[in-house]
Amino acid sequence: MLEEVGLGYLTLGQPSNTLSGAKPNEIKLVEELSRGAEAGRAVFVLDEPTTGLSIADTAKLIDLFHRFVDRGDTLVVIEHNLEVIREADWIVDLGPEGRGGRRGGGGGAVGELRKGGKRFERSHTVPEIVGDRFAG
Repeated sequence: MLEEVGLGYLTLGQPSNTLSGAKPNEIKLVEELSRGAEAGRAVFVLDEPTTGLSIADTAKLIDLFHRFVDRGDTLVVIEHNLEVIREADWIVDLGPEGRGGRRGGGGGAVGELRKGGKRFERSHTVPEIVGDRFAG
């Protein structure tokens, strides 16, 4: 399973502090995925899991996310990477300065990405993701 997500180069007993970026978190996700007994019962909250990942590693991480969702688990991902956001079923867009600055916190939208439409008209992210599908 480590090979499938691009971690096949790791050696047994390799200290985690020798790993870069998001690799330790990927190992934890692989460990969770290997626990088939708890399938469909977990909620994972990931804060910018693509930080430091290459495009190829990001694609592998997205595939890993799909495996969790396919087995019934829930993923909540805080992310700025548009490739990851495109894969979401639901988006919570807090808008610019989402932590609460003068323009933040109220400029976004919540909804199903596949439906697009007016609920995302104030979003800064969603029109860029869905392109022409965001005509509504």
